[in-house]
Amino acid sequence: MQIRKYRPFIFTILLLSISYLSQAQCAMCKGTVQTSQYAKSINNGIEYLLMAPILLVGVIIFLWIKNKEKFQTKEN
Repeated sequence: MQIRKYRPFIFTILLLSISYLSQAQCAMCKGTVQTSQYAKSINNGIEYLLMAPILLVGVIIFLWIKNKEKFQTKEN
């Protein structure tokens, strides 16, 4: 099936959409700003900083899977 080829990409998109709904604060950050109005801003900042590594790993995995056939050796 065609969907098997795009399974890692779909999984990455799913994880990114779930991370949007999660709260990304660590216990120390949450305890510090729990009563503050800046808690949502800190959450958004943490998610923004995490987006680059997540996307980078996703692109590397996607390219690796896409080009995996080129690097496989044929054994007789």
